[in-house]
Amino acid sequence: YGGNVYYEDDAVYVDGNAAGSAEQYAEQMAQIAHSVPADVNADDVQWLPLGVFGLLKEDQEEPVMFLQLAVSKEGIIAGTFQNTATGKTVEVEGTIEGATSPR
Repeated sequence: YGGNVYYEDDAVYVDGNAAGSAEQYAEQMAQIAHSVPADVNADDVQWLPLGVFGLLKEDQEEPVMFLQLAVSKEGIIAGTFQNTATGKTVEVEGTIEGATSPR
């Protein structure tokens, strides 16, 4: 989550301030992520690529999971997650809350 969000026991803290239990915080972040605006015309969206990220476990030498992400000026996040070991590929989507989201 970045350097300013951390867990201690069952509580989550943002910038040193309590943000609720781990369950409450996860639910709040899931609601934000799933709130993709329905009124945005897909043909008009301009995407800024954020990059392709390789994910691996500590004992692996090469990544087998990849996450490709882009963001729009409307705050929409889209991308693809691929696990090359299993051959599974899924779409990723969500939103950025804006000025009040944890940074």
